[in-house]
Amino acid sequence: MTDPKQIVRAVSVATGISTVRIRGPLRHRMYSRARFVAALVMRWDGWSFNEIGAELGGRDHSTTMQQVRSATHDLDLLAQAADIAVRCDLERSALT
Repeated sequence: MTDPKQIVRAVSVATGISTVRIRGPLRHRMYSRARFVAALVMRWDGWSFNEIGAELGGRDHSTTMQQVRSATHDLDLLAQAADIAVRCDLERSALT
């Protein structure tokens, strides 16, 4: 599995949003969308919802589940997550 900090950094570079904001409590749309992408990529990489929530600011597993669910229904977020997954060199099997 890829280091989750590497995934958050890749999301930060791709979105222009700092890692502090991605992990932070603010619920502005641009921050939450970056968080959704990070959560989705981490899930593809095999991280549990609890582990993802802990990495993304201590969020509850049910919050993380909802983030992943929301991201999978948004084509823009899916495309962005797939690009980041490739940058992080996730195993091909994780993306299928």
